[in-house]
Amino acid sequence: MTDLLPFIKQMDTEAAQQRQADQLQAHVESMRCCWPEWEGPRVEDSVHGHCQVHSLTAHSLKYGDRRYHYMAHCRIESISKDGQTIIAIVGYPEDRPDLAHLNGDRLQLDLSEVWPPVHLLRALRA
Repeated sequence: MTDLLPFIKQMDTEAAQQRQADQLQAHVESMRCCWPEWEGPRVEDSVHGHCQVHSLTAHSLKYGDRRYHYMAHCRIESISKDGQTIIAIVGYPEDRPDLAHLNGDRLQLDLSEVWPPVHLLRALRA
């Protein structure tokens, strides 16, 4: 039986990786379904270069830990070569002075933590 343990562990690891890939694919499909006009995430000065945080907390590079940033408005600063890691800078508009203290925080986001910039896309649809 112990001869099978490495094989079973390998199968569990592969199954977990496949589940994670499937969940990420479902997330990307839901972004495209809800907001088909968004072509992001990208690093550019258009709506495609912005995003919102799609998780309750995000890793703050400024503080070195996870902080509450749910649906924070962000500008995408960089994207890893594999497209899985996004560095984004929080930037709420002037009409949100209650959230201004969060502006400038740099976040390291996994692709699954990114959502299209709904506030910008709604304005374009209007």
